[in-house]
Amino acid sequence: MDSDAKVLLKPLFPEPVLLIQGGDERVLVVADLHIGWEITLSGYGIYVPSQAKRFFRRIAGIVKRVKPSTLVFLGDLKHTIGKLGKSEWMDVPEFLEAVKTIVDRVVIVPGNHDGDIEALTPEDVEITESGGIDLWGEVGLFHGHSWPKPELFKCRTLVMGHIHPAVTFRDRFSNRFLRRVWVKATIDPRCLSSYVEKRILAKRRGEDLEVRSERLIIMPSFNGFMKGRALNEATYEELGVKAISPILRSRCVDMENSELYLLDGVFLGTLGEVREVTSILL
Repeated sequence: MDSDAKVLLKPLFPEPVLLIQGGDERVLVVADLHIGWEITLSGYGIYVPSQAKRFFRRIAGIVKRVKPSTLVFLGDLKHTIGKLGKSEWMDVPEFLEAVKTIVDRVVIVPGNHDGDIEALTPEDVEITESGGIDLWGEVGLFHGHSWPKPELFKCRTLVMGHIHPAVTFRDRFSNRFLRRVWVKATIDPRCLSSYVEKRILAKRRGEDLEVRSERLIIMPSFNGFMKGRALNEATYEELGVKAISPILRSRCVDMENSELYLLDGVFLGTLGEVREVTSILL
């Protein structure tokens, strides 16, 4: 990409996918499919057919429309954390083989559910290190269950999944329901620089690293059944020191003033505003 070219990030409302364009390159990012999650329900006597083919049809439709050069799965492509499930042995390779036919380059950034993903991955599908990848030195992609590799902090924008952000509402009949959301939060570069130097670079003595990251985008899960924990019901501790993502535990991300957007693009307000309003209604 030309170093002077502008990098554009565009959520493709109403789909929970992100298109990143730099020059002539177009990268489509999808997070948290959790292929094989249905098998966990069968243990409770609930049968749900595999959603892998449905996921593929949705992705194929998006690919046909925006024509990306690269498709990135931003972690948790599969579901089980321990041994591979029977459905994963069948569905994941078949899904990836199909995806290979519609886009030139397929990349998997491993998440915490992607152990042994190599055994399911066809040739020509790239698997990165869990620390993520950077696009043109401007956008860093990582799953979020662990720290991104230090080099990603040179990117002004970081993009992650993992926490399955959602907001809870109640209708006029007091029925509670969750809606997936996009999160756009600011990062304090000075805070992050200090944290990275003390916690991450301590083992890499003599290394200097410029931290430029100033924005974090948290993607909603592509799998609509995996909505996660409602942000407006989470405590300050659960969004900070007890968060399931280390970058949030650093307290360098301003979650309280983060902007929340529904999948159709409707701006809900900041997390603090949404929490205040829904606490009254809930």
